[in-house]
Amino acid sequence: PLLRLMDLVGNAQQVLHVIYENDSSILLQDKRYGIADLEPALKEKFVSKEQVVRLSAEKKTELQKVISLMDVIRSAGFERIFVATERPDQRNAR
Repeated sequence: PLLRLMDLVGNAQQVLHVIYENDSSILLQDKRYGIADLEPALKEKFVSKEQVVRLSAEKKTELQKVISLMDVIRSAGFERIFVATERPDQRNAR
Protein backbone atom coordinates (compact mmCIF):
# COMPACT_ATOMS: atom_id res chain seq x y z
CA PRO A 1 0.00 0.00 0.00
CA LEU A 2 1.03 3.60 -0.55
CA LEU A 3 2.32 5.44 2.48
CA ARG A 4 0.89 8.81 3.28
CA LEU A 5 3.25 11.59 4.38
CA MET A 6 1.93 11.38 7.93
CA ASP A 7 2.65 7.64 7.98
CA LEU A 8 6.26 8.42 7.06
CA VAL A 9 6.56 11.04 9.78
CA GLY A 10 5.86 8.64 12.63
CA ASN A 11 7.85 9.79 15.64
CA ALA A 12 9.80 12.46 13.78
CA GLN A 13 10.24 15.81 15.46
CA GLN A 14 9.12 17.73 12.39
CA VAL A 15 8.90 17.67 8.64
CA LEU A 16 11.51 19.91 7.02
CA HIS A 17 10.27 21.51 3.82
CA VAL A 18 12.81 22.19 1.06
CA ILE A 19 11.62 24.10 -2.00
CA TYR A 20 13.91 24.03 -5.03
CA GLU A 21 13.63 27.13 -7.22
CA ASN A 22 17.13 26.99 -8.75
CA ASP A 23 20.71 26.24 -7.60
CA SER A 24 21.05 29.65 -5.99
CA SER A 25 17.55 29.78 -4.53
CA ILE A 26 16.53 26.88 -2.31
CA LEU A 27 14.14 27.52 0.55
CA LEU A 28 14.50 25.58 3.80
CA GLN A 29 11.89 26.47 6.39
CA ASP A 30 11.36 29.84 4.63
CA LYS A 31 15.05 30.80 4.58
CA ARG A 32 16.90 31.03 1.24
CA TYR A 33 20.13 29.07 0.58
CA GLY A 34 22.35 28.27 -2.36
CA ILE A 35 23.07 24.64 -3.19
CA ALA A 36 26.54 24.91 -1.58
CA ASP A 37 25.14 26.28 1.70
CA LEU A 38 22.24 23.88 2.08
CA GLU A 39 24.03 20.86 3.60
CA PRO A 40 25.37 22.71 6.69
CA ALA A 41 21.93 24.27 7.24
CA LEU A 42 20.28 20.86 7.03
CA LYS A 43 22.82 19.37 9.45
CA GLU A 44 21.85 22.02 12.01
CA LYS A 45 18.22 20.89 11.76
CA PHE A 46 19.00 17.15 11.89
CA VAL A 47 17.53 15.42 14.95
CA SER A 48 17.13 11.79 13.86
CA LYS A 49 16.98 9.53 10.83
CA GLU A 50 13.23 9.35 11.41
CA GLN A 51 12.79 12.97 10.31
CA VAL A 52 11.17 13.55 6.95
CA VAL A 53 12.29 16.08 4.36
CA ARG A 54 9.58 17.19 1.95
CA LEU A 55 11.22 18.27 -1.29
CA SER A 56 9.13 20.42 -3.63
CA ALA A 57 10.06 21.45 -7.15
CA GLU A 58 8.17 22.60 -10.20
CA LYS A 59 7.30 19.89 -12.73
CA LYS A 60 9.67 21.41 -15.29
CA THR A 61 12.69 20.99 -12.99
CA GLU A 62 15.29 18.67 -14.52
CA LEU A 63 15.46 15.25 -12.89
CA GLN A 64 19.23 15.54 -12.37
CA LYS A 65 18.72 18.73 -10.33
CA VAL A 66 16.27 16.90 -8.06
CA ILE A 67 18.63 13.94 -7.68
CA SER A 68 21.55 16.24 -6.85
CA LEU A 69 19.45 17.97 -4.22
CA MET A 70 18.40 14.60 -2.77
CA ASP A 71 22.11 13.69 -2.53
CA VAL A 72 22.75 16.87 -0.52
CA ILE A 73 19.83 16.04 1.79
CA ARG A 74 21.15 12.49 2.31
CA SER A 75 24.67 13.80 2.97
CA ALA A 76 23.22 15.84 5.83
CA GLY A 77 21.99 12.60 7.44
CA PHE A 78 18.37 12.44 6.32
CA GLU A 79 17.03 9.18 4.87
CA ARG A 80 13.33 9.87 4.48
CA ILE A 81 12.64 12.19 1.56
CA PHE A 82 9.14 12.83 0.25
CA VAL A 83 9.16 14.40 -3.24
CA ALA A 84 6.40 16.66 -4.53
CA THR A 85 6.28 17.82 -8.16
CA GLU A 86 4.69 21.20 -7.62
CA ARG A 87 5.00 23.87 -4.99
CA PRO A 88 2.16 23.88 -2.44
CA ASP A 89 1.21 27.52 -3.13
CA GLN A 90 0.64 26.72 -6.82
CA ARG A 91 -1.91 23.95 -6.20
CA ASN A 92 -4.63 26.35 -5.11
CA ALA A 93 -3.75 29.11 -7.58
CA ARG A 94 -6.23 27.92 -10.24
